[in-house]
Amino acid sequence: MIKCGATLPSSSFYYFKKEYILRIHKILIDAKGGSDAILNEERLESSIECVKQTFDGKPLFDNHISIANAYNFYFSKNHPFVDGNKRIGAFLALEYLKLYGIVNDIDEHKFEMYCWAIARGCFDREQAEICLKRLIVNYSIDVHR
Repeated sequence: MIKCGATLPSSSFYYFKKEYILRIHKILIDAKGGSDAILNEERLESSIECVKQTFDGKPLFDNHISIANAYNFYFSKNHPFVDGNKRIGAFLALEYLKLYGIVNDIDEHKFEMYCWAIARGCFDREQAEICLKRLIVNYSIDVHR
């Protein structure tokens, strides 16, 4: 996994650019196998832009965990790439949380189960967000005991 050297101010929202997502997707595919081809350009744009949605002038995803979850959820569900949709969704979620210093480490097995539950349709987006929040809180509590 690529390490992030700095954290961002918690009061701001950063959104990953398409070029960065495509570059990371290629790195993940090169490392684990598969095709780096885009399956559907509209789904790719939707997956990238969904985290920026607003309602009545306010962000629909108004905290860092909800944005991280949205990246994971929409890349997994929209399936914009031929291969690696779960990989890029999971990577972007973790990278986003690391950028803001929310997690530096996480229980990999539990995080993987959260990702698979999204991919299999066990959660809607809101349920997935609750799961991610619990995963982060429970891991933080376990580490500090």
